[in-house]
Amino acid sequence: MALDHALARRAAATGDAVLRFYTWARPTLSLGRNQLAAERYDRAALEQAGWDVVRRPTGGRAVLHWREVTYSAAVPLEKPGAAPARRATAREWYLAINELVVLTLQTLGVPASMVPVGTPSTRHGAANAIDIRACFDDAVPGEIVAGGRKLVGSAQWREGTAILQHGSMLIADDQQLLARVAPSVQPAPVASLRQYLATDPGVADFATALRRALDPVLTSLNAPPTAPLELDQQTAATALSLESHYADPAWTWRR
Repeated sequence: MALDHALARRAAATGDAVLRFYTWARPTLSLGRNQLAAERYDRAALEQAGWDVVRRPTGGRAVLHWREVTYSAAVPLEKPGAAPARRATAREWYLAINELVVLTLQTLGVPASMVPVGTPSTRHGAANAIDIRACFDDAVPGEIVAGGRKLVGSAQWREGTAILQHGSMLIADDQQLLARVAPSVQPAPVASLRQYLATDPGVADFATALRRALDPVLTSLNAPPTAPLELDQQTAATALSLESHYADPAWTWRR
């Protein structure tokens, strides 16, 4: 989370975008930036299960990261020093990033699609009831589904002139395990990649395949190919300075 936050600051300072894929060393519950969680998730049960917990800088609701691949996209909304011009909005970037993910998944043979903009939301109930629910409980316009069920959960946050967007691409449905640490959470069935790929993908294998599939999609969109990120000294220092913030229980359990 500290590195993703630092990359968002880098995007604002340099005007360069970064798309990053990564996996998780242990099962980890991530909480949305403003999600109410302190009285709704059982910290003793989380510790007993051996799960890590982190609160994201991005919004949205709880996700259990385990058999999945996460992406983060740090994108500038303005080009430093450039003449004023219309730039894509945060919402437009949200849709564009999700479209890129959809096209990449389709290249791998996954029948992914985006919920059309303007589709009525399936969310229901009072605001506090909704907040208890997990990220994958329903899909709103612009989110990624397969077979009518949510496949990728995405959340966004803006800081200054850059946005940070997170997405969780499920290889298997581990979201059902959330009920172990929050009895009030009863996750809905979701889509998973193992339902649609010819072989049961391991996390590392899928991350590699995803990376290889990305360049042809970028080429088809007349976008530059990917290049390895050389982490500059300033960004590395920023990430290091943010580590204590994201490791602090006062941040994780602030709400």
